[in-house]
Order: sequence, then structure tokens, then C-alpha cells
Amino acid sequence: MNTDNYDIYFPHLGIGVEHLGNSISVFGFRIAYYGIIIGIGMLMGVLIASFDYKRRGQKSEDIEDLALYSIIFAILGARAYYVIFEWDYYSQHLGEILNLRQGGLAIYGGILTGILCCVIFCYRRKVKFFSIADSASHRTAHRPLGKLFQCRGLRPLYGFTARDADQGIHRKSEHAERERAHTCDPDR
Repeated sequence: MNTDNYDIYFPHLGIGVEHLGNSISVFGFRIAYYGIIIGIGMLMGVLIASFDYKRRGQKSEDIEDLALYSIIFAILGARAYYVIFEWDYYSQHLGEILNLRQGGLAIYGGILTGILCCVIFCYRRKVKFFSIADSASHRTAHRPLGKLFQCRGLRPLYGFTARDADQGIHRKSEHAERERAHTCDPDR
């Protein structure tokens, strides 16, 4: 089968999509699909962290306020980190430093700035840092994934290890059938 005609192709499903753009236009403003996905991910992360924080008897407004500040400062920090490490270019093109539409965000700068913002926020609001950090990181990242896969690894579901999946190796495990028969509790 010739897959060159597809913009995206899922070989194991035999599904391909042709003429897929990389963005949509809203009132003449181009928005990339990955930007929409990242935005939805941030919103879901804030909602999950907020519910968890409230479940533990804290004010969910703290998480929502923190998210407002940390998302803005994380984007600025990600851009600053990128510009610093590409200074040879940006020293000659100072007008492009704030032009986020051309790309150039570094995740390390976003993470560092987000953590710094959280520390300052907690200090000023007199809120325990680790309480907010627990809701915003561990519960947000690990619990949904554990519930999604219903176990700590991929082997019980699919017959291969997470390391195999990272390497693109999809092979049957010798004990896959036996492992599928057992339930896997993500909370143990």
C-alpha cells in the first residue's frame, strides 16, 4: 500500500488522513493544532489539580490563581530560555525576541519559571508549597495515566513492556495471556 499520499498514517490501524493542515484560522488568526491540544491539556491539568486540592480540604481558588500566573510566566520563561541559548541570532534581530508566532519556546525555561512562580506564589499567599505541588504534579500526571492503563506497566494489557514501546518494538510476551488474565490495581 502506498502511504505517500497521506499527511498522517496509522500503519497498524490501516487509517490515513489526506489534506490535513497544521492549523485553523479564527478571524484571520492562525492557531496550530498542537497549540489547541496544549491549551486543552493545561486546562484539564488545572481542573484535575483544582478538584484534588479541594478534595483535600484546601481552597481550589489557590490552584486556579496559581495557574493563571504560572502559565503566563512559564511561557515567558520558556521564551527567555530559548532566546538566551540562541543569542547569536537574537542579538542581531532584537525585534523578533517577543515574536512567539515564529516558534522558539524551551520547555526547561518553562518548567523552571513555573516552579519559581509557584514558590513565590506560595510564599506570598502563605500556602504550603508541597501541598500545591502535590496536587499540581503527582495527581495530575500519574493518577489519570494509572487509571487509563489500569496498571503500572503496559505488559498486562498489551504483552510488551514500556521500554519495548519506547523502542518501537511490539512483540508478544511469553506470558502475555497469563498476565492479561490477572487484574492490575494501579493503587497498590
